[in-house]
Amino acid sequence: MENIKSHFQKLDWLMLALIFSSSAYGCVLIKSATNSMNTNRFIVVQIGAALLGTALIIAISAIDFEYLLHDLNLSKYIYAAAVAAMLMLMFFGRGSETHGRDSWINFFGIINIQPSEIVKFLYIICFAKQLDSIKENPNKLKNIGVTTLYAAVIIGLVIIDNLGSALVFVFITFAMCFAAGITIWYFLTIGAVTIAAAPTLWQLMRPYQQNRILSLFDLESDPLGIGYQVIMSRNAIGSGGAFGAGYQNGYITQSRYLLPEQHTDFIFAAAGEEFGFLGCMAVIVLLALIVTRAFYVSFKSRTDLGSLMCVGAAAMLMAQTMQNIGMCIGLTPVIGVTLPFFSYGGSSVISCYLAAALIINAYSKRHKYYFEREAKVFK
Repeated sequence: MENIKSHFQKLDWLMLALIFSSSAYGCVLIKSATNSMNTNRFIVVQIGAALLGTALIIAISAIDFEYLLHDLNLSKYIYAAAVAAMLMLMFFGRGSETHGRDSWINFFGIINIQPSEIVKFLYIICFAKQLDSIKENPNKLKNIGVTTLYAAVIIGLVIIDNLGSALVFVFITFAMCFAAGITIWYFLTIGAVTIAAAPTLWQLMRPYQQNRILSLFDLESDPLGIGYQVIMSRNAIGSGGAFGAGYQNGYITQSRYLLPEQHTDFIFAAAGEEFGFLGCMAVIVLLALIVTRAFYVSFKSRTDLGSLMCVGAAAMLMAQTMQNIGMCIGLTPVIGVTLPFFSYGGSSVISCYLAAALIINAYSKRHKYYFEREAKVFK
């Protein structure tokens, strides 16, 4: 009991308070956005996923990743599990052309799991270990090549599944590489290669993906097709004004068919219509505080491994937040990225809680003595 009490005392209660506040607000928005469907299934699943995520945070925060990844060298098995999870989609995946051709795996006919969401957590752990293993000379060409291949395998498999998720993985990779001290010249080289390969990459995209990018420049060119969701989302947010129409009083939010996916990808529109500018700012402030706290914990972490995991988790939450909100207001393409802790979806919620678990794990071990990090902190 003393060990359990000590463990709970070491948890980052500020981070937990921010997460729980975001989840509670998200449940309020989901309840309103699904009000016209006459079912409580969505809110029950959301609360259940949050409770499971909380249990995972408590469990994962007690893990010694230094021992797990360095002493036991389990990162290769975790990486293999991540690859296997993505490969399973090729055989058992379900979905559609517009929601990711094979994005989900169905279990027992009742549970849909999106492996790419869970793989984000596994990838952050494995990639942090990879970067930590080359920290003595991260810019050596051989180390860069191995690290690039390490990341490319996972990202390549995710691209087959869902372009939106792949972009989040790319952002995570770049952020962690930058934090690990890899020189900016490698990033500029990758940028130049990407620009040069843009025409080829464009041809490899599916037609609906191309249309989503083109629609950013002229939503009105197809107002009842590819531009419809963004137009309705902006109308919902704009009609809310400063204080909103009131809870469960939003015209678009309370309509079942006006804004498709309003409880998942477009939950931010519900906040704007029913709670107005203040409601939108509350969402942004909560997520900004979570990301800021993650970077703070990364800076204070006693180990390079823990610091890199925090950066990866922060990058994941930041990328999804920027992409989702940008999507809702017409600044980024509609590519099916959820808003962390707010959007409906069991896999999405658990993925965000797992990311938070890495941050809280590093925080709970901030007073543990590690020689390699101690020298850098107090240099």
